[in-house]
Amino acid sequence: MQAEDAEGALRSLTGGAAGLNDVVSVLAGRLPFAGATLQDSSREDGVSRLTFASPQGAKAEVEVDEATLTTQAVRAFGASGELALSATYGAYVNVGGALLPELVLVEIPPLDMRLTLTLSSWEVLAEVPTTFVLTPPEGIVPQDLLALLATLAALAPAAAPPPSSPEPTP
Repeated sequence: MQAEDAEGALRSLTGGAAGLNDVVSVLAGRLPFAGATLQDSSREDGVSRLTFASPQGAKAEVEVDEATLTTQAVRAFGASGELALSATYGAYVNVGGALLPELVLVEIPPLDMRLTLTLSSWEVLAEVPTTFVLTPPEGIVPQDLLALLATLAALAPAAAPPPSSPEPTP
């Protein structure tokens, strides 16, 4: 599937309930729908059930495990009440300090789409690779920016105290 305006196409197909950021949030087990307000909440058997309303009139029902604070299920409904997206999550694992679901089942009924995502491996980058390298012009010696700033700070004169306000004259 391809669209010139993927965000607009997805919002149109889901009745305004989900955009690209919402889908990415759902895939990572995060709460979707930025700007949504909490409309209702309940608790039962260690699970919090939260209902959010979006500015566009869509709704999301979210189940959160109270012990781990992880998302267990998400159901999003368009402005007219039709189910636009649902997701259920398996167990979560700690990956580089972040909890990620080992299994995510996503359904997007308006697109007749079902996704099953399984976390099989995840490599946390120890060092972010350099995107590009600038070669200094001939005759220029590169300097460490932080060291240069520290040197300049040491050479700067001490800041003068702020002037006191003049005494009012009677």
